[in-house]
Amino acid sequence: GEHTVPVPAHQTTVGDPTRGVAGFYQAVAAQRVDAAAALWSARMQANYPPGEFINHRFASTQQMGLRQDRTLANNGQVATVYIDLIEVYAGSTRHWVGTWQVVRTSSGWLLDQPNLRAAG
Repeated sequence: GEHTVPVPAHQTTVGDPTRGVAGFYQAVAAQRVDAAAALWSARMQANYPPGEFINHRFASTQQMGLRQDRTLANNGQVATVYIDLIEVYAGSTRHWVGTWQVVRTSSGWLLDQPNLRAAG
């Protein structure tokens, strides 16, 4: 279940942009496609329909290892999060690096635009 931790008032509007990104990959790794899709913004879902870009894309994904996630920029409404990700996919390993643009909404930070590339 969700548990809330009291935070100083000035922090409640900021939060941590990396949480949405990490939560997305945790949901994907657990094959919780609805939870993963819920972490995408409306624009992201329009551009990348979750049925294809989550359910189908990650159907053969066995593991997601988020080795690094850090916020590069954050103006309180839009943030850029750098990730370094290992994906085990149908027995082979893929390595992804790049950034996610995330947007602040009433339900927290949502993934809005990927800029990822295969590394190596």
